[in-house]
Amino acid sequence: RVLAIAGWYEAFPPNYEGTPLRVEAGDWIDGAGQREIEGLITIDRQRYLHVDVHLNHWQVNRDAVAETAAEPAAAVAESVAPEDNGPASVQDDLPTAADAPLSNQLQPTAQVPLELLTWIRETRRMRSEEIHFLDSPTIGVLVFFKKIEAED
Repeated sequence: RVLAIAGWYEAFPPNYEGTPLRVEAGDWIDGAGQREIEGLITIDRQRYLHVDVHLNHWQVNRDAVAETAAEPAAAVAESVAPEDNGPASVQDDLPTAADAPLSNQLQPTAQVPLELLTWIRETRRMRSEEIHFLDSPTIGVLVFFKKIEAED
């Protein structure tokens, strides 16, 4: 099943250091705030083109969801209920989400527990006019470069 296709024109001058391409593909995972497959692909050029693929394939951790659903609501409420220590308590001094650095606030917090199914971590040297296949048990990436001659 093809999840994404991307193509573009780009010059790869000698010693080119590419900007990572963010990949988000597959079905949306409800409650997790992300897609099944996420990661980065970077293209650099030294003597050859080098493609660096870092992709993760996530799925809902059904065991963790079942365990969470089985916990009695009272036990959960007891474990998070603040103690009443009078007018001023330690609870008042705890940092809130608003006190966290902005970078932490921008990161999604998953309500649904996820588990890493498979991944690709590979850097491969590639030639133009050849199809290159990088794969893991559940993810495959096809890469093809074609040299485009400049018109005068």
